[in-house]
Amino acid sequence: KEDEGREMGEEGVVVRVALVGAGNFAENTYVPLLTSPELRRSVSISAVWSRSQAKVDKLCEGLTGGGAVKKYHAEDGLEAVLRSNDVDAVIVLLPPKAGLEVTAKALRLGKHVLQEKPVGTSRRDVQSILEEYGKMGEFRPLWGVAENYRYEEAYAEARNLIEGDLGPLISLTLNASLALNESSCYWHTPWRHSTEELPAVDGVGIGYLFEGPVHFMAAIRKLVGCTRGGAIHASATLMAKNQALSPQQLDTLVGFLRFEGDESTPCVPCSISITYAASRPLVLFVAICERGNFTIERVPGKYRISVVRAGQTTTTETREVPFNGVEREVLSFVRGVQKFKAVAGEAPANLRRKVGLVPEECLDLSPVEALLDMDCLLSLF
Repeated sequence: KEDEGREMGEEGVVVRVALVGAGNFAENTYVPLLTSPELRRSVSISAVWSRSQAKVDKLCEGLTGGGAVKKYHAEDGLEAVLRSNDVDAVIVLLPPKAGLEVTAKALRLGKHVLQEKPVGTSRRDVQSILEEYGKMGEFRPLWGVAENYRYEEAYAEARNLIEGDLGPLISLTLNASLALNESSCYWHTPWRHSTEELPAVDGVGIGYLFEGPVHFMAAIRKLVGCTRGGAIHASATLMAKNQALSPQQLDTLVGFLRFEGDESTPCVPCSISITYAASRPLVLFVAICERGNFTIERVPGKYRISVVRAGQTTTTETREVPFNGVEREVLSFVRGVQKFKAVAGEAPANLRRKVGLVPEECLDLSPVEALLDMDCLLSLF
């Protein structure tokens, strides 16, 4: 069977996926993506689980024509879906605390996991699961954390500018002004308002400042070139500016990060302003380099990169790059699982492929990178 798997190759290998979580992101992002022309030949949604049967039923309404999707709910249903022989991989779409617990269960049962960010809510909890995962050996399943900003082409192109003709970063500035109000579907998710599901500062919730801005930490680390840790110095002021939030949350952060360099990477200071109390959205990076400057602005559905090189005081090169990190990260995960299955066929024998042979692009899904993103953000609190 192993030889047959090698002959078959990766093309035509279908990854059977269970969606664990049936909320807004599952409905609005993952279902359309996994059933898109780009992925539907490689992925089959074989099961859906949620605490609520009503949410499972609602999500599955949009999956007609995609084959028989098994529905699960409640704790018994979770155990059943994680043990199912009809599931190769689990996509965990839960709040970070519960998401880490479910991820650990799935890995122990030999399921590949793509876990939505943030990877957890505390370094201790994440580190504990990472240590357990490492002890599973070289044939353990694939564990990826979905942080799409590491896959956004805009930040990769910007990093190439820094490593190329613009030269090393002198400083980096982020202004992330986000308009959060009752019109947003994420306003109505109770766990984002919880001080039990998410971290708190002196008993006051920081749910929105934690769950969303971990994206920005991934982008900052990508731009700075801080890919494997290193010393970070941080200071910040936290404020509650959005009076409509109930219970009241700390929703505004103004701070400073300094990434200590080494022989190959210079020290880079980064000033940060993030608020969820703005009337109009604006997400803008400003990078000052030794031989020029650039900005990255997030606009609906895309990024706008503007570059001014040394000596070009009036000429700005501007180009637009699609917002496509989610698609690229999911595709990387699917390709990684396909490599497992192409060698050994169906689960549970699909764990014969060594972790070290996972495709290079899957390294950006690393839970270690996700932990470092979370560390970076928590240092500001």
